[in-house]
Amino acid sequence: MRSKASPRILIVNPYGIGDALFSSPFIRTLKKRHTDAFIGLMLGSRTKPLFEFNPDIDAIFIYDKEHLRSLSLWQRSVEIIKLMFTINRYRFDLLLDLSNTDEYAFCAKFIWNIPIRIGFQFKKRGRFLTHKVPLGRDFSHIHVVEHYYRLLEFMDVSPELFETRLSLHPDPKPQEWFRDVDERLICLLPGGGKSWGDKSYYKYWPTPHYLKLIDDLHKAFRVKIVLIGGPDDQPLCDALAQKSPHPLINLAGQTTLQQLIAVLARANLVIGTESGPLHMATALNRPLLALFGPADPISYGPFSRLNTQIAMRSSVPCSPCYQNFRVPDCSNRVCLKELSPETVFQKASFLLS
Repeated sequence: MRSKASPRILIVNPYGIGDALFSSPFIRTLKKRHTDAFIGLMLGSRTKPLFEFNPDIDAIFIYDKEHLRSLSLWQRSVEIIKLMFTINRYRFDLLLDLSNTDEYAFCAKFIWNIPIRIGFQFKKRGRFLTHKVPLGRDFSHIHVVEHYYRLLEFMDVSPELFETRLSLHPDPKPQEWFRDVDERLICLLPGGGKSWGDKSYYKYWPTPHYLKLIDDLHKAFRVKIVLIGGPDDQPLCDALAQKSPHPLINLAGQTTLQQLIAVLARANLVIGTESGPLHMATALNRPLLALFGPADPISYGPFSRLNTQIAMRSSVPCSPCYQNFRVPDCSNRVCLKELSPETVFQKASFLLS
């Protein structure tokens, strides 16, 4: 497919922080190939701060399903109609759908009148697309960023242009968070974010392991340790802070996304579960240890060429078990229990040295 010289492109990514950041190399690559393209981005309100200062984005459209579900039927209908008409006025000529659903391609075909619609064929959900990339079993053997790049097969984009790192553009206004901290700052991310819902605990590294790691770090280094995460992670972080023999700063559920970016940008080391904030730290080029259990670091690990951004996992034969977007039932989480605090401390010491 030969794209227009100055295309008007709508990109859809309705997922969480990690997946949104995984689309940033895709967007940067697209802008390098089409420097005069107008790029609109549709996402949820939770991930908007990741892109509102991104110079490659010309317009942002918010489609927030959680917010819409909280409204009455009349209010919901009014908001959806307003969004549909707003997007329609931009007269996009190309849709790049990063979702695995067919609702956005349906709107693109019948409401927004977008003639070229490129996306993934997942469980026969690509029926409204004009160009489809089959989502087969090989998805589990490539990184999500590379998975998104497959959509560019139709757009005459040379792989030589593919970006090799995530992009994150903080608020240009000065942030005062932790500017007066003299000790080295370590951010711990014990929670698993929102993407796995009520099964997020499957990704948790055991609390006794964190307590041992915290004790070892305090004994070996002059550090200040901060717990970070979203509102869903707050109970876990509260319990960890109460049990810790050393004082911790607990910011879980207490920061905006821009404030969290400021904290991560100040960190000397970030350690925690694969989740959105960990990928934010990757984009900010912070040293980090990503602790993996059921998820595969090949697909979801730090998208980086830095040797200071390390994915860690145990070698138990049942891991990784998260396949085809399904979280299996697991009663023991042996993959995370077998990843010892001594092993993590050894890597942390190397990065802090």
